[in-house]
Amino acid sequence: MTTTLTQPSIRIEKPFDQALVYLEERGSRIITLADNARLRIQEGPSSNISHSNISQYGNHVREDFIYRPKERSLLVRRSPILDSPVQATEDHRSDQEFYPSKDQIERAIASGSGSYELPDTNFNIPTNRFDQEELTVFAFGTTEGKDRTQDEKDAKEYGLFLRENGINEMPVLLVDRKYVNKQDRSFARKLWFRGLGGRSGLSGSGRSLDCNCWVRGVPKETGETSPQKIAAPTLEERIRNSLEKGESLEFNGKFYNLNEIKRE
Repeated sequence: MTTTLTQPSIRIEKPFDQALVYLEERGSRIITLADNARLRIQEGPSSNISHSNISQYGNHVREDFIYRPKERSLLVRRSPILDSPVQATEDHRSDQEFYPSKDQIERAIASGSGSYELPDTNFNIPTNRFDQEELTVFAFGTTEGKDRTQDEKDAKEYGLFLRENGINEMPVLLVDRKYVNKQDRSFARKLWFRGLGGRSGLSGSGRSLDCNCWVRGVPKETGETSPQKIAAPTLEERIRNSLEKGESLEFNGKFYNLNEIKRE
């Protein structure tokens, strides 16, 4: 049975790491793509509720895109960015990619919540085929693969909602493959779920965690904890980030030239 979200969502406009802290302090978690679609159906195409505007405006959601050089890229439910939100936000602030560790990527792929392999270029999905297309069943199914029949129903319902509001195709927007293949390792970008004005597109092309972009959260259920702890970057992460940028690192009041350390 499809879950009905009875409590209001929270929309916060802050850099991504700060937005997560804001949600956590208020007993909320970042919304999933499936829950966001469900809320749009519940609230309708243009809500007048002050906290809402769920359908008209886009926001970041839980899911990530993982771009892999010379391999198929992935949409994943278990987010490497949520493993290291402070580091990921800082990387974007420095106009750099966030490169998850191999362990983070392996956990995202091996997670029971699953992953979906993507084509190499942007594409559109007809909204009258949402229950037949693997990506939309994966993206909008509320059981996350536990009940295929229910997930297909969820996807179909959201597709019909979009079609009733004049959207015949939903775009999926990806980073250019030439750029991806030039990288020496995989990087992750947060999924931006576009509003109806953007045809409800699934956008993985933006690098904007440092901006005051909208993040949407929903109240945690009773007893629910955040699946991925929000923490400041570890010393190892700071060293890795500084090495990649050719910077020095302050530690115990002294500055160390990490390029020298790297050569040694």
